[in-house]
Amino acid sequence: LFRSSHSATAHAARQSLRIANAGLRPALAGFTVYPAALSPVLAGTEQIGLWARAVTGSPVLTLQVRELSGKAVLGSRQLTMRLGAQFRFGHLAYKVRRPGTTRLSITVSAAGLAHGGSFLVDDITVVRG
Repeated sequence: LFRSSHSATAHAARQSLRIANAGLRPALAGFTVYPAALSPVLAGTEQIGLWARAVTGSPVLTLQVRELSGKAVLGSRQLTMRLGAQFRFGHLAYKVRRPGTTRLSITVSAAGLAHGGSFLVDDITVVRG
């Protein structure tokens, strides 16, 4: 069980997204988006980046992009980074395997987020290369 809310603490804007573990035990907490602007995916490389920081503890954030055809995963790439008290930039590049017929999903999560633990995500960007 996790909870998301807006936070006034942000990297470059007025707000960021706060993801918190509302359960009693350590758990996976995060979100997945399917950007409409990336469906269908064009040929080339997608650059995905974000700014993130821990609110409590030092969780390990995972940024994952997957290329989907229906429910089938044609390819994926992920980045992990340990978060601290300061905003940190993370990014990855994904080369599209089957342009024109697929879509991308982007997942941001932290596994084993402690009870009451939380992290902030801000300025998620996707740039076609």
